[in-house]
Amino acid sequence: MNSGISLKNAINLLIEKQEILSDLLNLTVKQKEMLKISDEAFNQEAFLICVEERNRMMESIDDLDKLFLEQIQKLKDKTGYLYLDQVPKGIFEAEEVKKLQETTQEIQEKLQQVSAIDNENRETMKTFMETLKGEIQQIQKGKKAIHGYANTKQKQPSLFMDKKEKKDHRV
Repeated sequence: MNSGISLKNAINLLIEKQEILSDLLNLTVKQKEMLKISDEAFNQEAFLICVEERNRMMESIDDLDKLFLEQIQKLKDKTGYLYLDQVPKGIFEAEEVKKLQETTQEIQEKLQQVSAIDNENRETMKTFMETLKGEIQQIQKGKKAIHGYANTKQKQPSLFMDKKEKKDHRV
C-alpha cells in the first residue's frame, strides 16, 4: 500500500550528517588530547587549525539540517499531516521509517558524546586561560617593578633654580 512517497532523501541527508558528526567527534577527542599536553608542548597553531575545521563541520551540519527540514516539510505537504508521526502506516515504506528512526537515534547519541567531550574541553581551556591570565599579571607586576627601579636611577632636575640677573654697573 505504498503511496510512492519516499523518505530516501531525508535518510540520505541524515546519513551524511551522521558521517560529519563522526568526524566531529574524532576531532573533538583530538582537541581533548591536545589540551592534555603541557603548556610548553602545546601547539597553538595545530589547535587553531582543529578549531577552524570544527567550525567548517558545524556549518556543514547546519546546512544539512536546513535541507533536512525542507525535505520534511515537503513530506508533510505531500501527506497532508502536520507531524510525520501522525501519518498512517503504509504511506511510507516500513524499512525507510525504521532506517530514519535508527539514524536519528544514532545522531542523537553522537551529539551527546560530542557535547560531553566539548564541555570537558571548555573546562580545561578555561583553567588553562586562568593560568595564563595569572602568569600575564605576574609579568606585568615584574615590568612595573623593573620600570620603577630603572626610573630611580635617572637624575631628577632641580625644581629650584637660582638664576641671578647680572646687572651692568658700567655707566
